[in-house]
Amino acid sequence: MGMLTPSTRTKGETLAPLIRIAGAEAELPPLLTDSLQEILTPGEQLLLAVRTDMTLDGTYDESWLIVTDRQIVVYDDIDRYAPDTPALQLPVTEVLSAKARHLYGNGTLELTTRTATIDIIRYSRSLSSAFETVASYLNKLVESGVEGLKDAELLAQKHPAEVNKCPKCGRTLPWGSNVCPFCVEKKKVLVRLLGYLKPYWALATFTLFLSMAVTGLGLMDPIMQKLLVDEAIGKHDLRLLVWIVIGYLGIHGINAVLHMLRGYYMSYMGQKVTYDLSTEVYAHLQKLSMSFYDKRQTGSIMTRVTGDVNRLQNFIVFGLQDTLIQILTVIFITVIVLTINWKLAAIALLPMPVVGFGTALFAKRIHKVYHRIWRRISEVNAILGDTIPGIRVVKAFGREKEETERFAAKQKELLDSHMQAVGLSSVFYPAMGFVMIIGAAFIWGYGGYRVIQETQGITAGGGSVGVLTLGDLLAFIGYMWRLYGPIQQLSRLSGMFQEAITSAERVFEVLDTQPEVQEAVQPVDIEIKGNIEFDNVSFGYEKGEPILKNINLTIKAGEMIGVVGASGAGKTTLINLLCRFYDVTEGAIRIDGVDIRQLSLRSLREQLAIVPQESFLFHASIAQNLAYGKPDATPEEIMWAAKMANAHDFIMEFPDGYDTRLGERGVGLSGGQKQRISIARAILMDPKILILDEATSAVDTETERLIQEAINRLVKGRTTIAIAHRLSTLKNADRIVVLEGGRIVEVGTHDELLSKEDGVFARLVRMQSEIARTHVV
Repeated sequence: MGMLTPSTRTKGETLAPLIRIAGAEAELPPLLTDSLQEILTPGEQLLLAVRTDMTLDGTYDESWLIVTDRQIVVYDDIDRYAPDTPALQLPVTEVLSAKARHLYGNGTLELTTRTATIDIIRYSRSLSSAFETVASYLNKLVESGVEGLKDAELLAQKHPAEVNKCPKCGRTLPWGSNVCPFCVEKKKVLVRLLGYLKPYWALATFTLFLSMAVTGLGLMDPIMQKLLVDEAIGKHDLRLLVWIVIGYLGIHGINAVLHMLRGYYMSYMGQKVTYDLSTEVYAHLQKLSMSFYDKRQTGSIMTRVTGDVNRLQNFIVFGLQDTLIQILTVIFITVIVLTINWKLAAIALLPMPVVGFGTALFAKRIHKVYHRIWRRISEVNAILGDTIPGIRVVKAFGREKEETERFAAKQKELLDSHMQAVGLSSVFYPAMGFVMIIGAAFIWGYGGYRVIQETQGITAGGGSVGVLTLGDLLAFIGYMWRLYGPIQQLSRLSGMFQEAITSAERVFEVLDTQPEVQEAVQPVDIEIKGNIEFDNVSFGYEKGEPILKNINLTIKAGEMIGVVGASGAGKTTLINLLCRFYDVTEGAIRIDGVDIRQLSLRSLREQLAIVPQESFLFHASIAQNLAYGKPDATPEEIMWAAKMANAHDFIMEFPDGYDTRLGERGVGLSGGQKQRISIARAILMDPKILILDEATSAVDTETERLIQEAINRLVKGRTTIAIAHRLSTLKNADRIVVLEGGRIVEVGTHDELLSKEDGVFARLVRMQSEIARTHVV
C-alpha cells in the first residue's frame, strides 16, 4: 500500500499514504500529487500525508507535510504558491527526533536534526492531537525504520488521534476539557440536577406542599379585602367585620407557622444536597489520574468543589421550588381574575408576550456573561492557590507589590465581567417592570371607569358584562400585583437558572471525566515479593513528546537499584509509572510477573512507599502525619518508626511531642526534619517496594548522615529504587542504572561504572568531584 515505482507512477495518479491520522487526513490535491511524483524515488514508500490549516509564518492557509520512508517533505501555503518546489526536503536519516510544540493559539512540529533544531510546519490548536500522533510516528520511524511502523496502521485504527474539537459544533474544546460549553443540552443538565433530589423525594414533596399552602393562603388577602369593602363596609355588617378580622389573623398566623416549617426543612434538604454533591465531586477527584491535575490549577478545582456546588444547592432546593410555585401562582391568579372580569384579565395579560420574549433574549446573553464570570473567579482563586502557599518565595524575592498588582488586575477583569451582568440586569428588570406598569395603568383606567359607571347606575355594554364593584376592582388590583410579582420573579429566576447551569456544566465536567489510569475489570490482589520488570517501556506526558524510550530493566526482589542521570532524563517519570500515577504509552511494567495494570490500585499502593524529594506534610499532628499510610498504627509503632528514622529525638524536643500540630505543608520543621518524618511514615507502612526520590537532597552533611542511617535501616529486606544526584550515596546499591535522554545507557555496580572512564556515570562523578573541590576552595 503506497508503494511507488517509475513503472507504476503516472501523472495525476492518486497517492495513498500508508497511515492516516484522524483529524488531519485529506485527499492530496492534484498539483501536489504531480509534484510528489517528480521527487519520489523508485521504491520509495509514502507513509504520511497530513494537511494543516496554517503556514509556517502564522497565516491561515493550507500546507502539507509528506513523510516517506526516505524523506520528509513540506509544502507551505499551496494556495499562494504553485507547489512545484517543496519548501523543505529532508532525508529521514538526518532526523534525530520529532516533537509537537504547543504554543499560544497554535503549535509547530519541531525536528531535531544532526545540525540544528527547526520548526518545519505550523498548525492551529484544533490539530494539536493529530500532530502529537504525527510526532510519535516520526520518532518510531527514526528509531526503528519502516519495520517499526508495520503495525502503525492497526494502532491508528485502535487508538485514533483525539481531535481537540467538539464533534457536534466543530469548535475547539477548552484546554484540558472534553466538554463543549456551547453544546451542553440544558434540559439534560436540569434533569440530572433534579436527580440529586431523588433520595429526598418525600421531603421535597412535603416542602412543595408547604410552599403551595403558603402560596394559597397568601392569595386570600384580595378576596378578604373584597368582602370587607363590598359586604362588611358596604352593608354595615359589624358581625361580618369581626369574622373577617379574625379570619385575617388566623390565616396569617397559620401562614407564619407554615413559613417556619418550610424554611427549616428546605434548608435541611439544601444542606443534605450540598453534602451529597460536594462529597461525590471530591470522591471523584480522588479517583482521577495525575494527568487531570497536570492540566488544571488548584484554585480552579476548588471553585468547582465549593462555589459551584453552593450555587447548585441554592438552585436545586430554592430555585426549582420557587420556579414551580411562581408558575402555579400565575395559573391560580389567572383563573381567579378571569372569574372576576375577563376583560380586565385580558388587559392584565397583555404584557406577558413582551415579558416572555425579553426573558428569553436576556437568558441567552446573560449565560455567556456567567461563563466569563466563572472563568475570572477561577483565575482569581488560582492566584490565591499559588501565592498563599508560596508566600515565603514571594517575600524572599520582594514580589509583594507585583503579586498584588497581578491579583488586582484579575480582580478588575472579574469586576468588569460582573458589571456586564449588572448592566444587562439593570436594563432588563426595570424594563420588564415598566412593561407591567403599563398593563397596570390600563387596568386602573378601565377598571376605575367601570366602577364609576356602575355607581352612576349605568352598565357599560348594555349589562352583558356584569357588575364591577369597588371591592371587585380592589381585589383585581391586588391579584394583578400578585400576578406581576411572580412574573418578575420568574424573570429574575432566569438569571439564577443560567448561573446554575453554568456551574452545573463545570461540576458535571469533573464528574464526567474518566481517569486515564483505570482499575482493571477484574483486578488482582497479590502479596508482592518485589520482582520488577520494565518491558520495552515508552512514555510521554504529551503525545509526540516521549520522556522514556524503550526501557528494559529487570529488578530482583530485595535488590537495591540506584537511578542516576541529568535533570530531565526521566528518573522521576520512571517511578511515576511504577506507582501507576500514569500508564505506559508502550510496553508493560510487571511486578512478580503480573502487569501492574491488572493489579488493584489499592493493593499496589498499599505495598509500595515513596520518600519524595519534597516531603509533603499535612496540617495535622506529627503522629497523624506519621500514621498517614497506616491509620490504625499504635503509639508504640509510631514511636518505633520515628526512632528508626532518627526523628524521635527532635520530635520530643517539642513541648507537645508527637501531638505537636504542624503548619500547612509542615511549616515549623526544617527540611531535614520533614524528610525524616517522611522516612518514618514509609517505615511504618512496611512496604515491599520502596522508592527514594532524592531523599538526601538539599540538606546539610550532618542531616544527610542521619537520613542515610535511616535509609540503610529502611531498605533492608525490600526492593528499593533510589534516585540520587549525590552519586556517593549509591555506593551500597546492588546496581546503578544510568538514564540519558530517556534511555538506559549504562547498568552496573558503582565500581564497574566508575571504571569506564568514558562512561556517562564516570563523567557525572568527575563533575561532582570537581564541584565539591571548588566549594572547598
